[in-house]
Amino acid sequence: MKIIIPAAGEGVRLRPHTLTRPKPLLRIAGKTVIDYLLEPLVALEPSEVCMVVGYRGEQMADYVRQKYDFKLTIVEQDQLLGLGYAVQLGLERISLDEDVLVILADTIIQADFQAFVNAGENVLALKEVADPRRFGVAETEGSCITKLVEKPQKPKSNLAVVGLYYFQRPRTLLQALVALSDSGRKTAGEIQLTDALSDMLGKGEPFTPFSIDGWLDCGKRETMLDTNARLLAANPRIPAYVSDSQGVKVEGSVWIGDGVQVENSTIGPNVTIYDDCKISESKLQNCIIGPECVITNSVLENSILGESVSVHSQNGVFDVGDDGVVKPLEAPAV
Repeated sequence: MKIIIPAAGEGVRLRPHTLTRPKPLLRIAGKTVIDYLLEPLVALEPSEVCMVVGYRGEQMADYVRQKYDFKLTIVEQDQLLGLGYAVQLGLERISLDEDVLVILADTIIQADFQAFVNAGENVLALKEVADPRRFGVAETEGSCITKLVEKPQKPKSNLAVVGLYYFQRPRTLLQALVALSDSGRKTAGEIQLTDALSDMLGKGEPFTPFSIDGWLDCGKRETMLDTNARLLAANPRIPAYVSDSQGVKVEGSVWIGDGVQVENSTIGPNVTIYDDCKISESKLQNCIIGPECVITNSVLENSILGESVSVHSQNGVFDVGDDGVVKPLEAPAV
């Protein structure tokens, strides 16, 4: 099996954090987003993983090469023309002599991946959503998908296509994408993968629906914090030297890395603190704190701090990128 991961987006909605790192390398619940994506896929023993990258692509490639052993192919996406175009670039770069799994890099999908790839010839992961107009939508009948529509204004189903796809014969998918690109047909200004899949369906290709357990969005700060809280509930980590420290109170689900120093502070609920941070006389709630941050005499909530950020004598909500400093303004000289 081969795996294609489209990951070329700039992550504009997550600035300033994406000014210094690509979105899949943002930190959440003790790991990075890309770790939550790749770790479950290792068990599938892929012969090759192809990442379609753009913004800060080499940074992500270096990270994956250092941490994972599988063969990694990097494809540069020259234009942001949509998911269909990204998948086409990946398919054109790899040999299509094996089945292919496609998974997006900006969401965390919780599923039995082995069961997913064994479910049929072409398999689409689906999840019920409150507003299907924002997504590709599948209509089903029994164990078959009967229709696919990209961002319908009047959806007949609430089953969203969530960004996980399997194809036993990837050449058929590539042919559909090339035909779609050559036709110039776009939806919402982009070459949509859902449109190519719909064309395959119209030509008699069978598609099997697969309901997934969880679909966690990492596309903007509010959903990052919500996903952080959900993941922490299943995987908290509180080193004994922190929980036993005098004057330290830990509330709810919390993940604390190594070398963290906490004094006279309340941490939690829903707080992730990465390695080597120093926190004193502070209260943190619903936050993601990057490594080597220093926080003193502050109350932070619903905040995301990058790496090596300093926050002193502040109360409120903060989004601060790597190496940022937040402190009281100095009084002007008289």
